[in-house]
Amino acid sequence: MFGVFSRLCPCVVDRMNKPVNYGKKAPVALEEAVAYALQIAEFELDFVARHAGHLPHPRILELGPGYDFGAQIILADSGAEVTVADRFLSPWNCRYHAQFYRQLRMAWGKPCAALDAVIAANNPQAAISTIAEPAETLHSLLDHGFDVVFSTAVLEHVYDLAAVVRELARVTAPGGVHSHQIDFRDHRDFSRPLEFLLMDDQQFDKLFASRHGDIGNRWRYSEVLALFKNAGFQIEDAKTTDTAASSYYAEFFPRLRACGPRRFINLDESDLRILGARISCSLPLI
Repeated sequence: MFGVFSRLCPCVVDRMNKPVNYGKKAPVALEEAVAYALQIAEFELDFVARHAGHLPHPRILELGPGYDFGAQIILADSGAEVTVADRFLSPWNCRYHAQFYRQLRMAWGKPCAALDAVIAANNPQAAISTIAEPAETLHSLLDHGFDVVFSTAVLEHVYDLAAVVRELARVTAPGGVHSHQIDFRDHRDFSRPLEFLLMDDQQFDKLFASRHGDIGNRWRYSEVLALFKNAGFQIEDAKTTDTAASSYYAEFFPRLRACGPRRFINLDESDLRILGARISCSLPLI
């Protein structure tokens, strides 16, 4: 388990260098996918109850929900108005999704009209709204349209994080709250999670684009906090969920100091070693 949540796959592209949301999902992954959806649903329901429980129908946006929208559909059943946005929005896969949502319905073990509607329609839009747009340019979304925004292991994959944070500020209502779990590792090899910091910017940008951002975008913890603050957010809570092992970092840092980009050399060791964090923030009331 990495931090609060565990991704089902360490990357977002398949072997054909195609976004994994467009690929085939093996039926054997159902049990793990259902467990993950339940975990996300329970966390998000609790977060909404604590931070937006006074709203009868909180407007919720989830960035990059992944291959299925199980957690978000369960959230919609609580009365929330849920929208999911993804540059590579997962299409309906009859062989996988019909079975997944039925199994999720059984595992949830409670009445869930939203899941029932999705199963009957073979379409998640029976319960939630979906938009296929990158987080940098959410043109379909109105200003100040959301009370709660979630992402889990997504912001490390976006192309222009500064633009994403500005766009999130635009679509968040005054007083709106966010929860973002961010993975700061080099996704090519989790046992050597800082190696991509050694690459020069041109080399990294080319690799990042060719793999649809699957390797992670190299933004570090303090830099992400600064982006949110600069966009007008207040940081409510920020917790480190994982750090690089001392033995690995001890052999990595001399290599970084010898040939790495100055941007990373100048960061504090405590910042460089952070591999995961959950950041909660809010947009102040006007």
